Amino acid sequence: MASSDNNKPKNVSCPATHAGLRAALVSAVKVHKTQNMWAVAVNRGGVVCAVAFSGAKLSDQWLLSRQIAAAKAFTANGLSNSPAQKFTTAQLYDAVQPGGPLYGLAAGNPVDPDKAYDGPQSRWGTARDPMVGKIVGGTITFGGGTPIQKGSQIVGGVGVSGDTAANDQKVSDTVAGTLK
Repeated sequence: MASSDNNKPKNVSCPATHAGLRAALVSAVKVHKTQNMWAVAVNRGGVVCAVAFSGAKLSDQWLLSRQIAAAKAFTANGLSNSPAQKFTTAQLYDAVQPGGPLYGLAAGNPVDPDKAYDGPQSRWGTARDPMVGKIVGGTITFGGGTPIQKGSQIVGGVGVSGDTAANDQKVSDTVAGTLK
């Protein structure tokens, strides 16, 4: 569901519902024994379609991680063409280091701050999160982003943020696996 200027929701295709994303995230955080996290799902077009956090309230996880999770989802989706050619954000880390074949990749696609930080903040992480329905963009080249695959198709991406990059990737992979 996306919000228009008058706050009436409209449909946005999505590989996850808000409730499904939140349930998958809460479960994965428990399984991997991590800190509370944010998760963002994007559809195949890179449009944010679900945002959730694992804690009981907004301040239970790092606030900055909401925007990072969105960029991770966008990156994993945007660099995955098929099940044979899909990339998690963790797989990019070595390639973007100085001297690597993709050095500088993260600087070429900045996050749109107007879309990432739109308010009201009281709706962040809810089914009516202001990011829903928008392309936030961004490229993140460390762990926490996983393409979402249904059958033989990539249908979007999920980004998770709130702990170490290694833990973010474990949780992201688990969430994406739950959403397939």
